Amino acid sequence: MQVSFGNSSGLNAINFAPGAADSFSGSASYAGSLDLTSLGVAAGADGKLRIEFSEGYKDFANGVAEGQWVNGSLTFDVTAAAVPEPGSAVLVLLGLGAVGLQARRIRRG
Repeated sequence: MQVSFGNSSGLNAINFAPGAADSFSGSASYAGSLDLTSLGVAAGADGKLRIEFSEGYKDFANGVAEGQWVNGSLTFDVTAAAVPEPGSAVLVLLGLGAVGLQARRIRRG
C-alpha cells in the first residue's frame, strides 16, 4: 500500500510506501513526519494538493485487490512564510516614531 502526494494534475507526485518491507497480512501502524516542500511537492496553480491511496505493486492479477486501507489518519501542518500585515507595519512605525520623539524630548529637557 502507498500514499502519493502531488499537485492537482497528478503529474508531479511522490509515492510513499510506509510498509514496503511489510509483506504480511494483518494490521500495522506507522508514524513520522516529512517536509514535502523540500522534495519539491507543492499545491498546483489551483491551490490543491492531490493525495491518493493505492496499491504499490500488483503481483496477482489486475483488478484484484491485494491490500486494503481499512482506517487511519493523516495530519497536515500547513505553514506559510510569515508576511506582516500592513496594519502591523504601521504600528511598528508609529512605535518607533514615539520612541524617537521621547528621546528628542529627553535631550532637550
